[in-house]
Formats: sequence, C-alpha cells, structure tokens
Amino acid sequence: SLALAALLSISLMQGGGDPALDALDHLPSGQSLALADGTGITAVLTFAAADGRWCREFARAQGGSGIACRTGGSWQVEGEVGDNGHRPVDPSQGYATVGADDSAVLDDLYASLAASEPLGPTEEARLLRNGWTTPVD
Repeated sequence: SLALAALLSISLMQGGGDPALDALDHLPSGQSLALADGTGITAVLTFAAADGRWCREFARAQGGSGIACRTGGSWQVEGEVGDNGHRPVDPSQGYATVGADDSAVLDDLYASLAASEPLGPTEEARLLRNGWTTPVD
C-alpha cells in the first residue's frame, strides 16, 4: 500500500490526469485506494479490447463505476455510470439516459469493445509488473 502511494505520487508529479484513474496503473483487481481529497477507486477487473488496448472496470469510492482503457500511456474513460450522472458511453452516440440500467450500459460498453474474458491474477500481475507492455495472448 505504501509502495502504491509512492508510485501514485510520482505519477501525479509527472502531470498525470485523474489521480484515481492513474492508480489503475498499479492497483491489482479487488484492491482499493483512497486519496486524501476523499475520492478513491477500486480496480474491479482487467481485460483486453479487440483493438489490443488493455482496459479495466473500476468503481469509484464516491459512487459509480466505469471502464477505462489504456491509450497513449494513460487511462481514458470509455464510459461511466453512477450516482453523479452518466458520461457518454460513446461520444458519437450521445449520453446514456439517467434512467438507464447501469449494468446494461456497462454490458453494452463491453460488447462495443469486444472485450476478452477477464484476466486471471497471474496474467494481471505480469501486466502490472511490466508496465502494461505485455501483448494480448
């Protein structure tokens, strides 16, 4: 946990984006990180998109969940649903309605990414160690 905090601090000093999303670089699935500003994130699972990007489902401590994919060395939210409203699942498709079933929105996003099966702990640990450079098998 202390090592993760140190890595996150280095990432923030280097101009990272959303500190909670930056934590996805080092946070194993099933683990959470609380930040000093009261936000936090839990890594839920890791999978490969059909285009070769690594993606992660996450849950925010303040409510909501989403999927982010690693693009150009940083995490980009592909879609997010939850207590604070909905973000676009696909910017070309507009916004999900507030009344939409959150799990259905995430299921649609998984389908649009042509998601692989979630990685197991061994494969995910290898990705975390290798800085997300391991190719999709």
